[in-house]
Amino acid sequence: MRLWGPLRRILFSLLVVSAVAATTAGGLTTALGDIGRSVVSVGGRDVVEPAPGREVVDVTNAAKEASAASELVDPNDATNTARPSSTSRGIDGSAFGSILPDAPQAEVATPSDGDFDDIESTSLASADEAASTTTTSAVPAPTTTTTTTAAPATTSSAAPQSSAPPKTTIAPRTTTTAPVTTTTAAPVSNVVRVNNGGQANGSGFSNTPIKDALARAKPGMIFEFEPGQHQPLHISSINGAQGNHIVLTAADTRNRPVFSDNSYTERAGIEVSGSSNVTLSYLDVRKSMWGVRVEASSGVVVEAVRVTDIGQEGIRVAQRSSYVTIRNSVVSGTGRRTGTASDGQSYSLFGEGIYVGTGKDASDEVHHIVIAGNDISQTGTEAIDIKAPVNNVEITQNVIHDIQTGTSGAIVIHVSDGYSAASPNIKITNNTISNISTDSQYRDGVGIVLGSSADVIGNTIRNTAHYGIRIEDSGSQGNRITANIRDNSFSSTGQDAIWQSGNSATVNSSGNSGA
Repeated sequence: MRLWGPLRRILFSLLVVSAVAATTAGGLTTALGDIGRSVVSVGGRDVVEPAPGREVVDVTNAAKEASAASELVDPNDATNTARPSSTSRGIDGSAFGSILPDAPQAEVATPSDGDFDDIESTSLASADEAASTTTTSAVPAPTTTTTTTAAPATTSSAAPQSSAPPKTTIAPRTTTTAPVTTTTAAPVSNVVRVNNGGQANGSGFSNTPIKDALARAKPGMIFEFEPGQHQPLHISSINGAQGNHIVLTAADTRNRPVFSDNSYTERAGIEVSGSSNVTLSYLDVRKSMWGVRVEASSGVVVEAVRVTDIGQEGIRVAQRSSYVTIRNSVVSGTGRRTGTASDGQSYSLFGEGIYVGTGKDASDEVHHIVIAGNDISQTGTEAIDIKAPVNNVEITQNVIHDIQTGTSGAIVIHVSDGYSAASPNIKITNNTISNISTDSQYRDGVGIVLGSSADVIGNTIRNTAHYGIRIEDSGSQGNRITANIRDNSFSSTGQDAIWQSGNSATVNSSGNSGA
């Protein structure tokens, strides 16, 4: 019996060591059933419940301390020291190597998404079995030391994946948008068709007399006149807009409408009065007392109009009209009216091609007139006559030919009016003047006659009965004439190319050829 007490203590020590070794291998605590101890689970750990009167032994902490070393502690080793290895791993499988100085950081493989279910945790089944079943062998002598080697932990690695799981490709969403259909209402036509019976149709008109239709005309409206003979047209008090004129034109520019009074003594073929921003284009005027008359109007354009066989003036601009343009038109055969006027003059002397202003009427201050690109011929007297005090006039690029001037010249500025404008701002440039004759015994049949200041530049003057250019000062009424005559070409002039009557005018002449 005395032997049993020491032997029991030795056996108890061996059982504790065996339990520690088993716990190191599998992370579990062995129950010591032979001494009346039981195993309980506390917080996920196995704890040995002591017998009454004995202290609790936490074998789990002891297992952790033992797992830090690559070798188990030898109880007989005097140093009783464990040496951690850089390859040692803890219970959770993490490497300790990272805590050693200058050791490379261990690589940790990160599984791809979806692989976590396939990873096998470290198998502790064998350790569990060892912990739950402990075999105790009797030791015959106390000097016998039994060394229990912990079974190596079995670590199962995740099976390698043959390939990464296929990624799901989401097809781009196809959105089909129905095209938006926008219905735009057809614009109301601004074209009015006028037949040769004088009836207007279209743009709100139905067989409406042209006079009534014009009274209701709005900016941008286009009145197209059908081919054939039309009665004289009187346009009164209609107003377009700047850049948006009311237009009167031909329905077919190759077959123009013809406006005629069939008389040299009554009316104008076309008359515009008290109106603004109106364009006349591709219209013919024949056999009327005047071809086209523009009075008390502004912003009027006469373009590509043919005026022929006219009793007096071909185109007349008067009564303080302004900003009138006459371009690319034809004027021919004026002064056809016969007989004698009340002042004893022949009506043929009233046959100017283009007549601007009113003779001997200082109140008729017409201004801003452009006469450009026209063909003027066979007039009863002057091709272009600008009366005083008309100002701001440009006469350019016209072709004037075959003119019988009577008592003056082809282009006449402020002559025989008894007065002239102080600064009329008149430019006569780049015109061609030829074949100018006279039936007078005086010095007429001249290319250009100046009774006021003007710039005469770049013109071609040839085959005149008398002078090429004549400067007069008889009607200047104290206003000195300054004539700038440059770069003109003269040929076959009957007398001097440039001639000045009197000494009051200042003539600046340079660059002229044939003078």
